[in-house]
Amino acid sequence: MLRAITNKRRIASIQDSFKKAMLHDLRKSCMLKFGYKGGNKTLKAHHDDKLWFATKFRSDANFYWNVYGLNPKSRCSNDNTVQINIPVKGINRLIGGLFAENKKAKKVYLMHRGRVGGGRKGIGKTAFVSWYKGRARTVYEQDERSSKAFLVTAIHDPHIANKVVRFVQDVSRFKRLHNES
Repeated sequence: MLRAITNKRRIASIQDSFKKAMLHDLRKSCMLKFGYKGGNKTLKAHHDDKLWFATKFRSDANFYWNVYGLNPKSRCSNDNTVQINIPVKGINRLIGGLFAENKKAKKVYLMHRGRVGGGRKGIGKTAFVSWYKGRARTVYEQDERSSKAFLVTAIHDPHIANKVVRFVQDVSRFKRLHNES
């Protein structure tokens, strides 16, 4: 059984562990130009040849901002493929990411609710959830309600970046296919 992690200190600790694991796998870093709806900015990103990742605490929005893209290019604008943002505490179903644990297996996971954006018609949570081949898991929350989310990776998986890149590639494929329709 998966249970959402809602404690502020615990989420901060897991986010820190997640970031360290990703930086261990994505050994290169550089300043990447990052494009988004309405503009662009330059940020420090960590990458390998397939995936780039940037993260920071967004106190203005009360979440950990985790943004991913494919095929990093240092002198060009890089597309934000997907964000897996994590609320600082509690449950926020408007944010795509969360941490959940299986106490019996003693594992913590990065989960995604299927909320993908792109600013184009046909790209959104409903379409992605219908299209995605991954199995949505039930996550129990603090008020005993439950919701569905996709398991992206275990936090202490020795191949964490490979698991994340597969999810990011799937989101990219979904956006490409639905951009053409």
